[in-house]
Amino acid sequence: MKKTRILTYMGLLTAIAIALRIFDTYLPQTLTKYGLSFIPIIFSSAALGPVLGGVVSGASDFLAVILRGEGFLYGFSISAILKGLIYGVFLYKKPKNLLNTFLAVITAVVTVDLFLNSYWVQEFFGTPYRAAFISKLFTLPIYAAAQIIIMRLLFKVLGKEIQKISE
Repeated sequence: MKKTRILTYMGLLTAIAIALRIFDTYLPQTLTKYGLSFIPIIFSSAALGPVLGGVVSGASDFLAVILRGEGFLYGFSISAILKGLIYGVFLYKKPKNLLNTFLAVITAVVTVDLFLNSYWVQEFFGTPYRAAFISKLFTLPIYAAAQIIIMRLLFKVLGKEIQKISE
């Protein structure tokens, strides 16, 4: 029964992440997509653990690309999986306090969104790494702050539910 419940949560959170990706905004000058699709990814990582959070993140990235008819670029799926893993390391079966939320978001944003995704932009689009990196420096801090605020509010509301799922 527990495996069925976990698979159900994974499917539901993947579907929510895909639906939210429809509303992601791409800012060409920053070479980055912004949106609310991080919410079910962080939720899945906090409730189900780093590995399953990574699976939900990778699956939602892959399926969203297919459903939207975008070109599949494996590097960004690797980045998505890594973000799910990072969120889970900091949040799974740990207090959902400001420090853990801050560390999870900042680690994911700096290592994946800033460094790794700048590399993928260089590899897939030919944009110089330095240009991709610098373009993200101005908007990622705002995006990280928004993620932290939104997740703190959601953890206050859904903290007990996350605790129940992760038991």
